[in-house]
Amino acid sequence: MSVCWSVCSPDGSSAQPHQVVAVVGDAVTLPCSLEDRTRFDDSPTVEWTRPDLEPKAALVYRDNSEVFEMKHQRFEFRTSLFHSEVKDGNVSLRISNVQLSDAGMFYCLKIPKEEGRLRMENSTVELVVVSVSDPKISMVAVQSGAVMVECAASCWLPKPEMKILDDQGRTLTAEKTETEEPNGCITVRQKVVLQNSTGRFTCRAELLQFNHSRSAQIHITVGFLWSGPHIASICAVEALVFVALFALWHLFGMKCPRPGGNPPTYPPNSSKTNSRFTETKG
Repeated sequence: MSVCWSVCSPDGSSAQPHQVVAVVGDAVTLPCSLEDRTRFDDSPTVEWTRPDLEPKAALVYRDNSEVFEMKHQRFEFRTSLFHSEVKDGNVSLRISNVQLSDAGMFYCLKIPKEEGRLRMENSTVELVVVSVSDPKISMVAVQSGAVMVECAASCWLPKPEMKILDDQGRTLTAEKTETEEPNGCITVRQKVVLQNSTGRFTCRAELLQFNHSRSAQIHITVGFLWSGPHIASICAVEALVFVALFALWHLFGMKCPRPGGNPPTYPPNSSKTNSRFTETKG
């Protein structure tokens, strides 16, 4: 799903750049139109440029077609115009699969065919790229009656504000860590240890300046609190007791004669056999 915000200058002046905010992976449209249609025919020359790149062109449109060889390789197969609307004055730039590196100032140059660059129109759009993801919340029992809840928001830019909330909407005091990823985005984690707490807990990450937030929830039940390491310890003790009892039974049970059982037998060469033979012979 595409998420995009557009913020124009407060006074609506074209001298101030439009600001467009897009999310990594989405498509975004940078607005631009022909202000004086009478100066342009149905196939105007349009150049979308990024002054910080070399070559600078994000897209060049001339004689009813794109000039692909002038496009910076960063924008290959990702930038286009709305070709059917160019004749109506819409020369907005569409960027697909937005990347963090797309952030910056874009210039829309509209060059009249007859008058050339001396009378071209120029407008500016600032593209702000944010990176967001759905936060993850997890829990693990750490001791009797206690559970650790961890919240993680991976690869956000700018850095989000993160909160762990209880089912009353109260913010819990949590331990925080931040990691900067190789591509420049930031992963934020929080964890809190809860004692004998049950109910629904929420992990929320938000970009306050863009009024954008995402959240995840988890439900802790009484049963989970009794399924932690202390239960494993009890099971281990019971297993050891069972093994000890079995060993004692095996050790002593084999030595005790069964009631009413047959008397023990002896090998033919034993002393008991020789003694009986001698007595019979005499």
